[in-house]
Amino acid sequence: MRKRRKFFSAARGSAAIFCTMLLLLTAGLSGAAAQGVPTPEEVTEWQMAADAGDADAQTALGMMRLSGQGVPQDIEKGIAYLTTAAEAGHTHAQYMLGLVYGTDLFGAEPDPAEARKWLQAAAGQGYRKAAQMLEALDSGAIQTSSETIEELKQRAESGDAEAQYLLGSRHRNGFGVAADNEKAFRLLHASAQQGHALAQSDLGIMLSNIGEDEKAAHWTEKAAKQGVVNSQYFLARLYADGRGVERDLEKTLFWLTQAAQQGDPRAMENLRKLLE
Repeated sequence: MRKRRKFFSAARGSAAIFCTMLLLLTAGLSGAAAQGVPTPEEVTEWQMAADAGDADAQTALGMMRLSGQGVPQDIEKGIAYLTTAAEAGHTHAQYMLGLVYGTDLFGAEPDPAEARKWLQAAAGQGYRKAAQMLEALDSGAIQTSSETIEELKQRAESGDAEAQYLLGSRHRNGFGVAADNEKAFRLLHASAQQGHALAQSDLGIMLSNIGEDEKAAHWTEKAAKQGVVNSQYFLARLYADGRGVERDLEKTLFWLTQAAQQGDPRAMENLRKLLE
């Protein structure tokens, strides 16, 4: 157990082992830090490393700022940290910027040219997921929404799971609508109940941030089983720490492996350390 706790301590070694979201995306509730969420001391250590030019730490802090896990959510600061790391050649930061600018998921103003620039940079370094994302972006398979907020509300009220997810995400970060955690939770819960994987992922993190560990594990597992890489990584953390589920090293390894196979650098680093 001691080895597992050391393994999951973000203050040990590379900060990349905890950089949180894709597709944790934007966790909106910031309540008291729960077990497994970085402590203020750990965040301070990462901040020092980031200030010293550590691209892993910059990427980790960027992801945390996007998601609001362990620190107050701040989309602009998240993008700034990721940009600094990306400009230094960090492939995961480049990939994340491609997602930030290429989709509606993070609350930033979509910028297809900027998305393509960073995805090309990551793909040029052999980052497979960036190449796949770039192909999807160029083919038109991924498009940003041109709907007005009113149109989105109408679809959400009619029970459309995708609209509920998108509107819930906007209420979490105040993008185009007033920030409202209660509305965000209600919309994401409605979407998650219909099987929307990203809504399930976001809901799991929101519940974890307010200490509802069993409910968090429930929704996180549903998203993980649908292939959401951040949920696979987060579920491994829950099994390692025994939060909302019984501690289980075998399941920890299983979900880390699933996330690592999708290229998640946190999972790959943690898996390597756990197996040392």
